[in-house]
Amino acid sequence: MLSLCHELIMRRDDRKIRLMESVFIVCFLALVTVSLLEPATAGAAEWKLVPGLGIKEEYNDNVLFVENPAGGEMITTLDGRLTALRRTARSSVKMSGSVSAVRHAKSSYLDAWDQNYSLSLNRRMTERLQMGVSTSVTRDSRVDRYLDEGGLVTDISNRWLEQVQLNSNYAWSEKTSGSFSYAFSNQHYKGRDLGASRSQEITLGAMFHPLWKPANSSIFTELKLGINDFSTSKIDEYSLAVGCGYSVNELWRLTLGGGMQYSRTTREGRNVGFKLDTTPTPHFVAVTSIPVENSWSDTGWLTRIILDYHGERLKGSVRLSHDFYPASDYASLAVRDRVLVKAGHSLSKKMSVSLSGEYTHTRSAGGGLDSRILNTIIWRLKPQFSYTPSKDVSLRVVYAYTSNLNRLTGIREVQNRVNVELNFNRNLLK
Repeated sequence: MLSLCHELIMRRDDRKIRLMESVFIVCFLALVTVSLLEPATAGAAEWKLVPGLGIKEEYNDNVLFVENPAGGEMITTLDGRLTALRRTARSSVKMSGSVSAVRHAKSSYLDAWDQNYSLSLNRRMTERLQMGVSTSVTRDSRVDRYLDEGGLVTDISNRWLEQVQLNSNYAWSEKTSGSFSYAFSNQHYKGRDLGASRSQEITLGAMFHPLWKPANSSIFTELKLGINDFSTSKIDEYSLAVGCGYSVNELWRLTLGGGMQYSRTTREGRNVGFKLDTTPTPHFVAVTSIPVENSWSDTGWLTRIILDYHGERLKGSVRLSHDFYPASDYASLAVRDRVLVKAGHSLSKKMSVSLSGEYTHTRSAGGGLDSRILNTIIWRLKPQFSYTPSKDVSLRVVYAYTSNLNRLTGIREVQNRVNVELNFNRNLLK
């Protein structure tokens, strides 16, 4: 099955890709229609229609994320959103959309209308089979948008991102289950081709819950196939990982995982062709450029260690990972070492505080032509205070510190941000 899926998604013809997208859209709409028309007993279906309004004031001392910023400025964001939800015992359908007006006090050329639209469906087809489909379209303009996604800083180009995901889970028995997922992502930038990418990923997984206690301990395995097409290169990824999760007690849980990844990178280029000209003396003349492809492979280990704590009022986690991922803004395969630490404490039913820290070292995978184009270290620290006086109103105050060191050039960029966010939500159908 995996080889068949690989053969299908390796076909690069745009008409075949559009056909595949159309099939997913038709299947998605069919599942949505079935769920909406599903007969439900009285009171079994839950409907929600929730409009929302958000206001955010941000002070940013380095908006463009450069080495020597010109000075700080205030950024005002007004966010309008609408969410619709229908949930029954067997399925749920959720639709949401938001439009954000971003206005800068000084750098008006960075003003933007960011947008996000999403539609998702989850349905229990049988007692053993569950399926889900989701799609989203996002337009964003933040320079630091890749910090959460991959631990990198990008440029100021406005990005459009379209995503489609299909997932399913089948319970073979009370202790064993299998999963399948397909994800498609297409991103492009206004006014330029560089950085545009199209990615597809297929994941097959299995999970086994052993007989020993505690009951929520598990053993898992995961096989992935990824195809990433960039404007100047193509990266094929194959990985296999295994691991286990063990609950030490009711408060602590430890997850360990490891595996191996093989990647194949193909980068397009051009060689100049020459011909011999004998007039007036023999010499070579450049006449044409010949397209060529340079290919190389990378192999490496995958590691994941997660320690979670779930107390009554205090929650926290420590996550260490070593993995590979395609850095779309560099059209290159990157190695990423990451440490994430999070802690949150509930002061009361309405107030809470949290603190998160991150260390990310991202560098070129080391093969072929891309061995010296990327080597950055990012440090992040983010304390946060949240206050929710009612279920319709919330207030959040966030400070974020980010340091980005380019180890190839020695340039360090530092950013400090302070956000004050006020959000209003109201369910019109309650």
